[in-house]
Amino acid sequence: MNSNTLSRRKFMVSGAAFGMAAYAAKAVSFDNLKENKMKIARIETIPLRLPVKPFADGINKTRTQMDYVFIRIHTDNGIIGMGEAPTDSVETLETIKFTIDRYMTPKLLGLNPFDIERNNDIVSKWKNGRLIYHHCSAAINYALYDILGKTLNVPLYTLLGGLYRNRVLASVEVRGGPPEEMAAHSLEYYKQGIRGIKAKVGSDPDRDAKALKAIREACGNNISLRADANQRYTVQEAIRFGKLAEEYDV
Repeated sequence: MNSNTLSRRKFMVSGAAFGMAAYAAKAVSFDNLKENKMKIARIETIPLRLPVKPFADGINKTRTQMDYVFIRIHTDNGIIGMGEAPTDSVETLETIKFTIDRYMTPKLLGLNPFDIERNNDIVSKWKNGRLIYHHCSAAINYALYDILGKTLNVPLYTLLGGLYRNRVLASVEVRGGPPEEMAAHSLEYYKQGIRGIKAKVGSDPDRDAKALKAIREACGNNISLRADANQRYTVQEAIRFGKLAEEYDV
């Protein structure tokens, strides 16, 4: 036998040893995490208004800038977690920065960043079953998980179930409206290279189905088409819409 060739027994023994070592290292990491008394020392908000080359973003709408608020959660041992909040017409750049600075930060200072669920509940506000200021809450959540990943020295995807794919479909939301407008809007995105379309529906099942038909005809079969009714249908309307939508591979 070639001296460089492992026997099956040696291979199994070395594999078992490696597995035990990896398990032990992981156990030590989590034991250290358990003993860690890290605290949130400071939260920094960084508003970013980024000028971009004009691009179509819907019917009769052109965007020339992108607004985000980045956050850094500083801990007392020097580890910093990064988070990001996108903006919209409700949670504007100014609103997000104010909410995190004035409302969320005072509630989080001094807490253990590893108590992620508890910390999320502390800063989250709900109304009629829906989360208020969800972009702000998401930024905090991202930063807390970033701290956890850096502490354990593992990628964030490892904490969320492991690597599943290395490419992600680019997808956008198309606002509700007349079917022909939704189709034109979708086609604009398609020409920009987008292959995932989420149509906002929830007005009338028959009209909404016509919108899906128009989008599918405009963009063809080379897109992933989804529909989001935001709980606006009754049970009977949802069933009817589901049956109508089957035809368009939604």
